[in-house]
Amino acid sequence: PNNITYNNLTVGTSSSTGTYNLGTGNVIGGTLTITGSSGTNTLDISNKTLSLSATGTPLVINGETLVTTGSTITFNGGSQTISALTYNNLNIASSNAVLGGGDLEVADLTISSAALNAATNNPNITISGNLVINSGVTYSPGSGTTTLSGASKNITDSNGTKQNLGTVSVSGSYALQSSTLMTSLAGAGSLNLGAHMLTLTGTGTPLGISTLTAGTNSTVVYAGNGAVTVSSAPSYYNLTLAP
Repeated sequence: PNNITYNNLTVGTSSSTGTYNLGTGNVIGGTLTITGSSGTNTLDISNKTLSLSATGTPLVINGETLVTTGSTITFNGGSQTISALTYNNLNIASSNAVLGGGDLEVADLTISSAALNAATNNPNITISGNLVINSGVTYSPGSGTTTLSGASKNITDSNGTKQNLGTVSVSGSYALQSSTLMTSLAGAGSLNLGAHMLTLTGTGTPLGISTLTAGTNSTVVYAGNGAVTVSSAPSYYNLTLAP
């Protein structure tokens, strides 16, 4: 059924093999659990929307299979731990969220209203779609790498004080839709700055991407506090060395 509000929802048993299909528009107020099984339990939410509003860890799959093709999952509780899984579209609207350890893979990632912490568990993050950080968000990057693998996708940070994305590698093609802050930028892909500012806070050689397109009025800022090597490969429009 669609548009149902559950408290806790558990699918499968410890010995079952089955595929369970969830309707769209459902809200889980407690924990959504896929029971670990000697067989294989699969929860299929393809092309559905799902909201998880409990504190703690509201999604637990116990090594089983979650099929998320075409879906959007929204975490919108208080203090939540977001399991490092493979999602389709992921919307983080928790008041205080921590990314779990491991590999987090998403299509579109929207950080709506969270104080999002990746520094505790240091996951590697792969985004194949757009990255959107809404105004009012605080993001604490971890030591893992954020890989941007999509084609003709965008990066948007609507905060006045830009949030550091950490270590970024682009294997696809991306364009800035706002000024953006990173520790470092590398990868075999491409980034189009448009008319925006890219600030790099890392030391060493923080810019190593294969293709950087600097549009009219764009600026690259090297802001590392230490020894920094300025890459000679890209053609800059404005270049600022700080501090």
